[in-house]
Amino acid sequence: MADTPLARLDIPRVRVAIVGFGKMGQLHLKALRNLPEVDVIAAVDPDPARRVIADAFDIASLPTLDDLMGAVDAAIVATPSDRHASIAIELLNRGVDCLVEKPIALDPNEARLMLDAAACGAVLAVGQSERFNNGLERALEAMEGIDGDVTVLRTARPGADDSPADVIQDLMVHDLDWVLRREGDCTPALEVTALQHVAGRLVGATCWLRFATRSYQVTARYDAAAPERTVTLHPIGQPPRSFSLRHDSSGSNADPLTRQAIAFLAHRRGLPSAICTGEAALQVLELTERLRQICRLTEPMELRLESNPH
Repeated sequence: MADTPLARLDIPRVRVAIVGFGKMGQLHLKALRNLPEVDVIAAVDPDPARRVIADAFDIASLPTLDDLMGAVDAAIVATPSDRHASIAIELLNRGVDCLVEKPIALDPNEARLMLDAAACGAVLAVGQSERFNNGLERALEAMEGIDGDVTVLRTARPGADDSPADVIQDLMVHDLDWVLRREGDCTPALEVTALQHVAGRLVGATCWLRFATRSYQVTARYDAAAPERTVTLHPIGQPPRSFSLRHDSSGSNADPLTRQAIAFLAHRRGLPSAICTGEAALQVLELTERLRQICRLTEPMELRLESNPH
């Protein structure tokens, strides 16, 4: 379908394009195809090899946004994070609702420009998919009514060496979002207790976020071993309780990306939704910048998890 003019397509319901058809773009396509009210009609990517993949999925493949405008109602922006702002602003200015992959941008000023563009009437949301993770929901429920600190470990295999995002922007941002959402406070006391750099790039960090009633030790690092995502509660006077955030397909809930897509559709219709808004994503980005500034002023230290956070 690469040569099919989009203007000729008779697409009902919500017409969606995916901008950036790498790994995440393809995962979003899989999630969106679970929703009967959605028609994914195009993938936009300058890479010819990725457009060939889009053709195989029987959706239009386009090298630029030029042929897309006027043909879609919403877009998933899954490009490299340093291109989020320019692409989303162009779409938002033309009235296309956007779900932008995390982080919203790499620069708070760019995120503010995105919010300005959305103020003209389009919807801006950000893909913080851990909000829809069954394991995290169980951990948050267990936190209610107990005192004690929390440790969070998140590892992932190293990404591309030329990635514009460091480990805080790329990995830790997942946990900064849900911690801020739970605590309702964007100004915790911060401390960095471990750092790791490889070839000048920040690839591991352990940070403390201290709120009035609870503290969180959050570790994120790139690791060649199997990825790990764990939240451990340390109730005072009780043994620790750990919760895996690796996707659990059991139960009635769909996978996080599908649930997130449902929430995005609800949000753009003005319905209650747990989706991460552009405003919330900006608060998370400002927190990542505070942590990164501390990291720049801190000497590298051994990266480790403290066995007892108290």
